Amino acid sequence: MRILVNHAPERVKDLERYRTEFEKEGECYKPFPFTGNSVPRGVLALEPYHGGYIKGLIEEVKRLGIDFLSHVMITDLIKEKNAVVGAVGLELETDTILIINAKAVILATGGAGNLYPFTTNPSDVAGDGYALAYKVCAQLSDMEFIQSRVCMIYPKAMRGTPPPADGLVTFGGRFYNGLCERYMRKYYPEKLELVTRDAMAICAQKEIEAGRRSPHGGMFGDLSGVPKEELYKFRKFMKACAGKNFDPTWQPYEWAPGAHHFMGGIVINEKCETGIHGLYAAGEVASGIHGANRLARNA
Repeated sequence: MRILVNHAPERVKDLERYRTEFEKEGECYKPFPFTGNSVPRGVLALEPYHGGYIKGLIEEVKRLGIDFLSHVMITDLIKEKNAVVGAVGLELETDTILIINAKAVILATGGAGNLYPFTTNPSDVAGDGYALAYKVCAQLSDMEFIQSRVCMIYPKAMRGTPPPADGLVTFGGRFYNGLCERYMRKYYPEKLELVTRDAMAICAQKEIEAGRRSPHGGMFGDLSGVPKEELYKFRKFMKACAGKNFDPTWQPYEWAPGAHHFMGGIVINEKCETGIHGLYAAGEVASGIHGANRLARNA
């Protein structure tokens, strides 16, 4: 946690060096409030919804001359004398088995959202890293701590899509139950939708279980009150909506709590070492960084 807090500003500078552009006011970063924040503390890329960060990282990896193996699924780690010395992969397009020798292996496979019917995760995020680590006897912890967030369930073509910034509640997004009641007034009359993700999910689930659900079993999300200049900053999301003939500037969507982030995972130390020589873990697949509930913008 100390490393995360103390070194986060340096990592933002790294992203800028990789050509990611951030919203600024003059020479300073423009701080944004996100769900669960008591003060605005998040920074936002000019091309948010992950696109701005990923593009820069990919270009930096290419610049460093690192080889990619596309369409390869790692099925096992190679372990000799209590040390990981490589991996076994399956080339999915040709069914070719690959043996990859390595002095060290870093697991950065994300969580396991696709264990659940509703998830914001891509289809390939299914717990592979946890399974690989478990098979070589690395320690796992806190696997019961799973964060849910707003996950679109209708229109059907948008199912699994997370509306940006938890339904853009910071910018005027609102939630309604199947009776068209702004139900957050009942649970959090002062904060309304500006609560942590677990609180959002719990309140929605209470409404669903009480029978006050939308036609497809969730809650309604309304982005009509979000200024268009804010909404269209999320170009990837808006492009996806346009491709599915869905206009969130006036059409409500339906959502339900969907698996989003696993706080538990592989136990590591401050150097990302797992206790198995040659095996490291980083990101969501690792445990112990966020406690039982991750705050928005800390991934």
